[in-house]
Amino acid sequence: MYDELKPFFEALLGTRSALHFGYWDEGSGMSLPEAADRLTDIIAAQAGVSSGSEVLDVGCGHGQPAVHLARSTGALVTGITVSSAQAAAAAEFALSEGLTDQVRIQVADAMRLPFPDESFDAAIALESISHMSDPVAAVTELHRVLRPGARLALADFIRRRPTTAQEHDIWSKFMPVLTQDTRATCSLQSLSELFTEASFHIVEARDITQESAVPSVSWLLSMLRANSVEITQSSKPQYLKLATDGLNAFTDYVGYALLTAEKAR
Repeated sequence: MYDELKPFFEALLGTRSALHFGYWDEGSGMSLPEAADRLTDIIAAQAGVSSGSEVLDVGCGHGQPAVHLARSTGALVTGITVSSAQAAAAAEFALSEGLTDQVRIQVADAMRLPFPDESFDAAIALESISHMSDPVAAVTELHRVLRPGARLALADFIRRRPTTAQEHDIWSKFMPVLTQDTRATCSLQSLSELFTEASFHIVEARDITQESAVPSVSWLLSMLRANSVEITQSSKPQYLKLATDGLNAFTDYVGYALLTAEKAR
């Protein structure tokens, strides 16, 4: 799915943009790429990332968050994705930015992490836990590879209500993650419980739909209209309609959350 959608997202966002929502401070006129970097900064602060920190980026996409994090904090970032196309793009991006000494990218499954116990000082997960077919396994693995006292910070989708049959049909075709019946795409409380049951302590769990999902969706809809010809030419023609229909209904039933969890010392 990720490799198939790559041309669509590149036509919509460009080749260097983060593949996640952003965070808008009140009154700011940022673009989505700028707001996405702002969200990455917030996530990094929540996770306690600093210079020299060894950080795991779960679901690194095209590498923008990992590169931004390495550049802005001096951290050493390992980005993982199950998509070979995304991994190649992320590695190329890190190389072009001269950050290969700080950013390492590899193809790996978050539900079976190829790292020893207690390998990382922090972890970030931007819209990735909800994509896991077994989120319990993924969160358990994250607990295993984090060092005592380390934090995981994530931003991800939450569901405000069950989808209607029409909404389910739209999103099952374009963004199946939003129609999966897993605890990682349910309420904020259920998402929090997923982490506490894996022995994490919840530091913060906050609904940021108004600061993130609402302006992100508005920005994306404007870009779909502005780039409709290029999107249709470079990806499957039906994606434009599916994305437009889905985004128009998005914030009515899907919210967005920021969660920070800590492993016991």
